[in-house]
Amino acid sequence: SKTGRVFPIEVNANYVRSGGREFNFAFTRDITERTRAESALRESEARLRLSVAASHIGLWDWNLATNEVYFSPEWKRQLGHAEAEIPNRFEEWESRVHPDDLAATLVKVRAFIADPAATYAVEFRMRHRDGAYRWIYTEAQIFRDAAGTPSRIVGCHLDITERKLAEASLRLQSAALNAAANEIVITDREGIIQWVNPAFTKTTGYTLTEVAGQNPRLLKSGKQDAAFHQNLWDTILRGEVWHGEIVNCRKDKSLFTEEMTITPLKDERGEITHFVAIKQDITERKLLEAKFLRAQRLEGLGALAGGVAHDL
Repeated sequence: SKTGRVFPIEVNANYVRSGGREFNFAFTRDITERTRAESALRESEARLRLSVAASHIGLWDWNLATNEVYFSPEWKRQLGHAEAEIPNRFEEWESRVHPDDLAATLVKVRAFIADPAATYAVEFRMRHRDGAYRWIYTEAQIFRDAAGTPSRIVGCHLDITERKLAEASLRLQSAALNAAANEIVITDREGIIQWVNPAFTKTTGYTLTEVAGQNPRLLKSGKQDAAFHQNLWDTILRGEVWHGEIVNCRKDKSLFTEEMTITPLKDERGEITHFVAIKQDITERKLLEAKFLRAQRLEGLGALAGGVAHDL
């Protein structure tokens, strides 16, 4: 420019012959702003690619007219494949979905294409390169042309196998805790009840709703002195396991004897966060033991009386 500024231009030139003469016409246009916009777009796309890769989210773009699907490198990596190992075809996706999940997933895909108001967020299993199946979460957005006809579906792809395994493990643990024959009580560090299992309700008469947020002292019978409870708390607050017997009181005010083990739970820093008490009602066992001891004493007295009678 006149001021010495260098800037990009777009040139359109035409060659013309007229009246035996030759002319060259050139039209120029300052494209500085367009160039800046294109550069910003490229930078934005690069940042998006980096962000997506860093967040471990795969991308796919399905052209409904050609049935071609673009699978991003991260999409392929999550299935254990390199960039060139999976052709960009819909059939490649379809062949990798678990047979038990394919039909239901395709139904959701068709409903998503047919209904403009439908949403698409699906979990299913896909075959990894090692032959194992991985759980995948995917959600998508559909694009339509001016006539409203679906043209493309663009979506994300996230491996959620670890989450699904954790959920299955939690369900199994929950089922085991609920099915346990022994009473289980979980409290926080202050001793406030957080959860009890059905066996606790069966033994004490108190439901989870009734005891959640309460202190276990609601079972206190008064049969143990202050020193007993102080020793219990001193032990578990040191991070040690306490084991012993205790007489408690049911909701109907009847007394029962429990054998109890209290274990402290610690976080990653080693700080105590909760306590888990495993308890067993041993009232009947204690009664049987008492009867047995009485029988032994009576037997001993009988033997002694027999011996004295013999001596006499």
